[in-house]
Amino acid sequence: MAVAIEHCNLHKRISLKVLLMVGTSPRRLLFGFMVTTMFLSMWICNAAATAMMTPIVTAVLDELKAHEVDEEDEEEEKKKKKKKQTGERSNRRRPTLTEPVDVMVSMEHDGATFDGEIRRQSFAKSKTGRYLSKEEISYFLGIAYAANIGGTGTITGSATNLTFKGIFESLFPLAEGLNFATWMQFNVPLMALNTFLGWLWLQMFHNGLFRRKRIKGTSEEYRNSIRGLVMQRYEELGPLSYHEINVLCLFLVDVLLWFFRKPEFVPGWASWFPEKVVKDATPAIAVVLLLFILPANLDFLKWGAKKSRESPSLLSWRILHEKIPFGIILLLGGGFAVSKASETSGLSNYIGQQLEVVKQFSPTFILSIVVVIATFATEVSSNTAVVNILLPVLAKMCRIIKVNPLYLMLPATVCSSYAFMLPVATPPNAIVMAVSNMKTSDMIKAGIGMNLICAVSLTVSFIFIGAPMYGYNTFPEWAGIGNTTHSNG
Repeated sequence: MAVAIEHCNLHKRISLKVLLMVGTSPRRLLFGFMVTTMFLSMWICNAAATAMMTPIVTAVLDELKAHEVDEEDEEEEKKKKKKKQTGERSNRRRPTLTEPVDVMVSMEHDGATFDGEIRRQSFAKSKTGRYLSKEEISYFLGIAYAANIGGTGTITGSATNLTFKGIFESLFPLAEGLNFATWMQFNVPLMALNTFLGWLWLQMFHNGLFRRKRIKGTSEEYRNSIRGLVMQRYEELGPLSYHEINVLCLFLVDVLLWFFRKPEFVPGWASWFPEKVVKDATPAIAVVLLLFILPANLDFLKWGAKKSRESPSLLSWRILHEKIPFGIILLLGGGFAVSKASETSGLSNYIGQQLEVVKQFSPTFILSIVVVIATFATEVSSNTAVVNILLPVLAKMCRIIKVNPLYLMLPATVCSSYAFMLPVATPPNAIVMAVSNMKTSDMIKAGIGMNLICAVSLTVSFIFIGAPMYGYNTFPEWAGIGNTTHSNG
């Protein structure tokens, strides 16, 4: 489904339309970029969403830079006129206005005077040859943050979520309470909250949210120029095509079928087939088949004198083969194999025996420690690898302390996507680092705060909202079945 959305450029149309609706002032523009990236990352690959947004951000920043140059030229012209008027009044003051500036410039270029700001700018120079300001860095970091956070919104949003689902269902085949709808009920509000907090954090860290200063690009001329640029990109897409309409309809059908399969609060459509086991793969396969069957245009129809022509399908195998990340599928399969091997070999039981000491701690304290470990471990290792290692151990730990396995496994999975400090942590981080060429220290300094913000918001939300909402504090009967069976074997 995600490949079909990318193939017909529906994601570009959505992103540009959201930017036009949000507004083009600097703060609104950053908010629009983050909200758009967040929404796209819920449904398509995080890296694809980031790669799609970075050219738009770059174009907007180029437009902003052009206006800054114009404003600087105007200011320079005003200063020259003022100096000329001042010089006519008193020639004795002229050296104090010009000589120190010239000397300072020459010293800076010679390297004798190289303060922190100049050093930061020299290292943060982009590939286009211009310097990145703090405001510009915040735009690139914003889309990386939003892409990482957006992937937590749906159970299909990232590879870590799918890994969690596969491991959880293999360890607890009789488990209840986890599906597409219940995942979204908790994680979508949390995703929106963290995206908003990320926007606030970038404003405070780079732009000074509560400082009384003039932010670059707040003029009406600037806003109109940026809006014109976004509108131009949007109009280049043309009117909504038959291809896009079909993909959009199938996308909505897929989401609705996922959500209402077994939403818990009402009987889902899966209850219509009591003798069959209907899972999330059922609507996904049905929609994918339709993508290969339905035509992308109406050329196959004969209208009057118009001759019919062959119409391509909404999605072809060639496009699917080129864009689908088969490596992720192999990575997921490898993770499931490792999890199964640890259970069969008795490694999980051995680890469980070593974890008996955790009984003396409260589940809330253990949850907090798990969130911190998962959040920072994913900075130096693959998110999927961290989840593959942690989840079987956490499942065993939950059996020991007698709490619902989801109490530790779900937060650990979500916070494994909260990797904001290093370029190697996630593909979105690496993409924005490569495009902007910012310093690693710029990403680390802002990322530490973002890591802590998301970790705290997840912990607090899960303890006070998620756990009571889904009854994760109790130890369900299905959680002990696998353990009993394995022990008897």
